[in-house]
Amino acid sequence: MLPLTDNVKNALITMYSRCGYLSHAHIMFRLSETKSVVTWNSIISGFAQWDRPEEATYLFKELLLAGIKPNFVTLAGILPLCARVANLRHGKEFHCYICRCEEFQSHLLLWNSLIDMYARSGKVSTARKLFDLLENRDTVSYTSIIAGYGMQGNGKGRLAEEGKRCYPRDALRANPRNVGHALGACRIHGDTNIGEWAAEKLLEMRPQNSGYYVLIANMYAASGCWGKLAKVRSFMRDLGVRKDPGCASVDTGDGFEPFMVEDSSNSQADELYSLLGGLTKQMRDIDRVVHVNFEAEGENLTENFEP
Repeated sequence: MLPLTDNVKNALITMYSRCGYLSHAHIMFRLSETKSVVTWNSIISGFAQWDRPEEATYLFKELLLAGIKPNFVTLAGILPLCARVANLRHGKEFHCYICRCEEFQSHLLLWNSLIDMYARSGKVSTARKLFDLLENRDTVSYTSIIAGYGMQGNGKGRLAEEGKRCYPRDALRANPRNVGHALGACRIHGDTNIGEWAAEKLLEMRPQNSGYYVLIANMYAASGCWGKLAKVRSFMRDLGVRKDPGCASVDTGDGFEPFMVEDSSNSQADELYSLLGGLTKQMRDIDRVVHVNFEAEGENLTENFEP
């Protein structure tokens, strides 16, 4: 058998990692006598891809102890993991490392990942400080900070207003997702005034994704603005946009069964809808759900919007 070259070993580590065979990837990594930064990147990004922060961080520290200098790819592979799992402790360590290395200062992706990580960890004020320090911002920068404001709640309801101030007009026009985050924040805080501002922006963009219109409907339903909710339904009808029926797979004990809204094909549909009706009544009785009859394209769809 011919000896494996470093390039082949790196390719095998990457292949095993992407397929989820992390133990195989780790064995191949340990068998490599000479480990370049590419080798380290392959194994670190593999553990990061599968949301294994402890192992990925340990490997990063091991890389530093081995005297290997990480590059942009190393940090780009591991930082998004800290954001996804809201790992503040490890995220702070990487933040300090980035600040010490001048060559990483110009990489916006790294700073966006830090903003996202702090926002998801509940440190929205720290995320905002980093956001304000950025000389150049892209759509990801704005989306990360507004999503952070949207996830936080503070009785005063001022975070949605802060998020609104973050966006220049060009960023709002460019991406309906940004405004959708602002709308979600308004619903959390019950701020209908700013919510209407965000709703107007979304309606101007006329997105084809029905989820944005459901966001608007949720907000109006929660605040009891039934007339405005009717206008949203009419607007969707005029654009030919329909809400996709909800669908979920449920483990019944004998396997997974798909369940779809208004679907009566299941042999136990009568019993299921009877049980669902009873649960819905109980939720209404404890004022957990605002019930809205949502009519689209001639079909009567019943949607439950949480306040």
